[in-house]
Amino acid sequence: SGLFAVPPMYPPSAPLQQPLGTCMWGGRTFNIWPLFQPLNDFAGVYIYTRLINNLHYAVYVGQSDGVGRRIREHQRDDPKIALSSHHLHCLTINEGEWLRLQIERSLIAGYNPPLNTLHRTGAAAVEIAAVVPDRWSPLVAALLGQ
Repeated sequence: SGLFAVPPMYPPSAPLQQPLGTCMWGGRTFNIWPLFQPLNDFAGVYIYTRLINNLHYAVYVGQSDGVGRRIREHQRDDPKIALSSHHLHCLTINEGEWLRLQIERSLIAGYNPPLNTLHRTGAAAVEIAAVVPDRWSPLVAALLGQ
């Protein structure tokens, strides 16, 4: 996943006006923002990431019709997500909730982020699991009917 500059897909609320770069996830280009960058509400998919050996690893994947609001909720209700991460990768999706849910589920199944439990297909990558305890286990998957 290479980084290259592109115009922002949505404006942050303040102060940064340009993303740090971009990163490909599941064939889609996500903008990279500093972790505590205030964001406006927009419909999209977001990925909390941790940088390990110059590679971005997904810590948590989510979607919302108000990403800025949802990020603030995570910071309030589940601070471990932000404390385990270095950056926030965001993709604007205006085509509706169905597409956002499909992208979210595909990314979770493909990358197995350690702080997601639903839609996982296995354990997190060894590199990320070494620094972020994995919430998923075969027992959790069985209990959730996965």
